[in-house]
Amino acid sequence: MAIKAIRSIKLTGTLTISECEDGYWLYDKIRGMNLAMRAETEQDAYVEAITYYQKRCVEVEQKNKKLYDSVNNFIESLSDNDDIYMPCDCDDC
Repeated sequence: MAIKAIRSIKLTGTLTISECEDGYWLYDKIRGMNLAMRAETEQDAYVEAITYYQKRCVEVEQKNKKLYDSVNNFIESLSDNDDIYMPCDCDDC
C-alpha cells in the first residue's frame, strides 16, 4: 500500500523529495529509483543520496579501470606476438 506524500518538492527535472508519514523519500527519475527512503529529516535524505552516488562512482571507476587494463593487456599481447604492418614511404611500392 503506497503512502501518500504530505508534500513533494521537485528539486530538478529528475529529482523529487517527498515528505511522507514515514519520513523523507528522494526519487531519481533517471535511475528510476528512490535514493533515500524513510529518512528522518530532509537533510538525511540528501546525505543518503550523496552516499549512494559516492559508492556507485567508486564501483564504476573500478570497473572502468579493470576494462581499461584488460584492453591494454590485449593490445600489448597482439603487438608483442605479431609483426606490425608499417606502410613504406617509398615511391617504388
